[in-house]
Amino acid sequence: MATTATRDPIGMLSDALDQAGVIIARVGPDQATLPTDVAKATGQPTDHLDPELAELSLDWARQNLAPQFRGDEASGMAFGHEVPVSSDAPPYDRLAGFFGRDPADPTGAAP
Repeated sequence: MATTATRDPIGMLSDALDQAGVIIARVGPDQATLPTDVAKATGQPTDHLDPELAELSLDWARQNLAPQFRGDEASGMAFGHEVPVSSDAPPYDRLAGFFGRDPADPTGAAP
């Protein structure tokens, strides 16, 4: 068994960066939706939020959020069914819709 002293430091750094990337990819979409939810619930604008973060989060979510993780609130699922949103809507609205939130509703409730 290799010890830390005998492991390749470049390999260790590479492993750590890979793990960090996975963690960031998993929490990024949640962190992107939270400011939007708070802003909309309090009547604040969302135009200052980084659209690239929303796009990256939406791309990740489309690849990783399987249908079996969706359902209504009574089912206990973390994500609602996708809410249709225009493809030319702002990226945070499209992200909210993908996560089952109605971007037109200031509470973010599902329709």
